[in-house]
Amino acid sequence: MERKEVKTLANIKAYLEKRIEEVEEELRTLKTLVQIVDQVLSKESFVPAAELKSAPATLTPQTPRQQIVEKPLAEWELISREGEHFGRMIVYRDRAVVKIDAELHSSTPPFRTFLVSRILEGYKKKDKRRIETGEIVEDEAFDYSISVDEDDRLKEIVIYNYHDMRTLQELRGAIRWTLARMYEKEYQMS
Repeated sequence: MERKEVKTLANIKAYLEKRIEEVEEELRTLKTLVQIVDQVLSKESFVPAAELKSAPATLTPQTPRQQIVEKPLAEWELISREGEHFGRMIVYRDRAVVKIDAELHSSTPPFRTFLVSRILEGYKKKDKRRIETGEIVEDEAFDYSISVDEDDRLKEIVIYNYHDMRTLQELRGAIRWTLARMYEKEYQMS
């Protein structure tokens, strides 16, 4: 076997070992998510999640006034490395709601330039391409909404169709980093 072939095989082996580690990490994350969902379901029902999956569906007629109250799957505090509390991210099956508790303005950088333009719009464009290729339908595409009050203070960011835990973790990190930079800018100027 030539040196070039040996080097190529060594590179392939290194790549495969790295991918195995990544897949094993993803598997651990998925198992953790299943445990979280099982815990939430166990609080709401005496039927294990495995049985719910196989149980026949029964439809209960609902009046227009009845509302289904959805329980969150997880809730994370958004705290800076220095311990400053900015808000919390509440995770539901199809959306994540970021409640902003700190007094921060949407005009403060890097909110629009980084979080909105690069991160949120980036995920939105990625899903737009996935719609065009038929990979997903429009209702499954990533989207978001931002709520501000009359004084431009951030109140809430709602992220729809985040798809997976990895994306959610990336968004959580980007939001926490952005809020920390905004906090520094707003309160260093005061």
